[in-house]
Amino acid sequence: GYNGIISTLLKWFPDRMGFVSGLMLMGFGCGALLLGTVGSLLLAELGWRATFLILGVFYAVLILGLSFFIVPPPKNLSFPKAGGSKKKVTESAGEVPTGQMIRRPSFIMYFIWTVVLTAGVLMLIGHATPLALGLGTSAATAAFLAGMISVFNGLGRVIGGIGFDLLGRKTLMRLISLGFILCALLVYLCLQTGSAAILTLTFVLVGLFYGCVMPMNATVISTFYGLKHYSMNFSVITLNIIFASFIGPYLAGVLHTMRGSYAAMSVAILIFGVVALALSFMIKRP
Repeated sequence: GYNGIISTLLKWFPDRMGFVSGLMLMGFGCGALLLGTVGSLLLAELGWRATFLILGVFYAVLILGLSFFIVPPPKNLSFPKAGGSKKKVTESAGEVPTGQMIRRPSFIMYFIWTVVLTAGVLMLIGHATPLALGLGTSAATAAFLAGMISVFNGLGRVIGGIGFDLLGRKTLMRLISLGFILCALLVYLCLQTGSAAILTLTFVLVGLFYGCVMPMNATVISTFYGLKHYSMNFSVITLNIIFASFIGPYLAGVLHTMRGSYAAMSVAILIFGVVALALSFMIKRP
């Protein structure tokens, strides 16, 4: 559903792909937040069996009904040209099948870029609560601070989409990479000072910068490799989470066990940010 909806709706907005993809991706995040709240209330009042039944019927009706409205545009329909970022348009390499895409250096380097940044984020997400507790905050405060990442992740998706339209792929990739380097330095600083305020700022920035990565994936794949094979091509780029979800949390746990603190984790995030920045300069026209 995730890939199908984005693949279809982006075809309606070729002049605002970044903004539209960011808006939809924020919607996915808000949907999870809404379901968690409503689901918890239903579970408390009605129990799990009735909750599952209600949600199952509701989603069946909702998804089936809306599916009649989510359709590709007619082939003879003309759209305005992209105006915000002409760089984005000139990087197009036409309609590239998935088999060819995964062998291109541009895709391989971009895939690595997403893996290292996502791994760095998952390091912090996986250890956000114990990191906050280690600074002397209460359990409630630690949970609240960790939740800041998710909140600003949703906002970052829209900001990233708008940034792609206005600044272009190259500039946005470099800004995101520099942002992660900044976050790594802030993690180290808050560990040295014990400042919960610095940690809060770190979580806010991590959420924002990682949120920008999500619409980047959608728009880079569409502008680099076209829309004809977009559904499968976009599915492939989302596989980065498989590698990142293992590398990030596992490496953070190993480093904490070996060093007895999260200082080594901040160094690892810094290295990931530097690698990402280098890749942002190396990725060229497909």
